[in-house]
Amino acid sequence: MSDRNSSGKSRSGSTPDKEARERYNEKRRQERAAQKQGDNFKRDANGEVVTDRYGNPLYNAQISEKPKKKTGGAGRTRNFATLIYPESASENWQEVLAGFHVPAFISPLHEDMNPDNVAKKPHYHVMIMFESVKTDEQAQEIVSAVGGVGMIRVAHYTNHARYLCHLDDLDPNKKRYNPEDVICIGGADYFAAIYRASDKYQAIFEMVDFCEENNIVSYRELFMYARLHRNDWARVLCDNGTYVIREFLKSKSWENDRYDK
Repeated sequence: MSDRNSSGKSRSGSTPDKEARERYNEKRRQERAAQKQGDNFKRDANGEVVTDRYGNPLYNAQISEKPKKKTGGAGRTRNFATLIYPESASENWQEVLAGFHVPAFISPLHEDMNPDNVAKKPHYHVMIMFESVKTDEQAQEIVSAVGGVGMIRVAHYTNHARYLCHLDDLDPNKKRYNPEDVICIGGADYFAAIYRASDKYQAIFEMVDFCEENNIVSYRELFMYARLHRNDWARVLCDNGTYVIREFLKSKSWENDRYDK
């Protein structure tokens, strides 16, 4: 027999709407209790509490695990490095590298000495910078195509870029190379990659010494020299180093005029 009469009421006298409200209120009481006791209650994918603190399902709810978050670029990175030995690489390896249309730096040819004064095999350092994260296997495709020997993930972008010219290396056996000689591929900007705030001050000090040694008082003369021979100086002058240099040249010119009288 049905437990409801012809009017839709249960034998206890309650209506379906009233029973639904009671279930709803009971569920909310359970949720408030969950918040007070700590989140030891299982929830469904929508965050709804579906068990009591003892693990018993509420109202026969279907318990489901929350979807796992994507791990993003875990296990992948954007920047890789390799070595190229001219004796074993193809003659057109730089053209092959450029053909991938991926930004990259090619160092000057390194001809360094080992600590025992034995010459190292001449080699190039190559740093490849992808726009998005890649697996080792994806990066290895390019490294293999250009004849690279070994491959590592770049741990620090600026520091590794600077290593291509040994800019911070204190090892006397490692020659410092000219950043102007770095080959940039695919729109890569080496001077932007190696820039540090301290470089600006170093460049200004070098320009001051250069002007003193060569008795330069013309800003134009200095700038044209920097543009043709010292790209790092020219960048500082174009950005925010002009004021200091101009004031220095004005003072130098004034002193020269005073002493000439």
